[in-house]
Amino acid sequence: MLRSQLQQNEVSATQINNILKPDDKQDVKLAYDLLSQIWALPSLNSEDASARPGFMETWEVLHTLGKVFMNILLPYTCVELSLSKQLTLLSMAAHMLLVMAHEDKAGTKLMPSQLYINIMIMIKNAYFCIAKAKVNDPIGKFFLIFLGTDHLEDIFGIL
Repeated sequence: MLRSQLQQNEVSATQINNILKPDDKQDVKLAYDLLSQIWALPSLNSEDASARPGFMETWEVLHTLGKVFMNILLPYTCVELSLSKQLTLLSMAAHMLLVMAHEDKAGTKLMPSQLYINIMIMIKNAYFCIAKAKVNDPIGKFFLIFLGTDHLEDIFGIL
């Protein structure tokens, strides 16, 4: 289904094959490319929605999920964003996930509960760290990318 959605968005077959390649589960660049293709899906238009309802329902779900991906990833990957805009995007992601997780009691159908908790803690941590940094140095600069959320991953990366 995802392949057909991406083809509809005029992504080349070669690129689709590359981003859907499950060989390396730890390939961050590949995962980012896939998520960015999903968030690049355009909004529905009315004539397409009536033509193929099942396809368009999936399109709408992927489009909404893509917004969540974008709101989580852009604050950490787009260096041009202001700190205020980064926090706004993270807040939108948190609110969207909260609504999606509680919509019709979706719970773990949306994502494993540990992933949901980790994302929410990551967002809370960003807000708390920025607040602490602003108290310590009100005119100082703060960059979200320097926040580390898992020291075990840091140690693994060093090793």
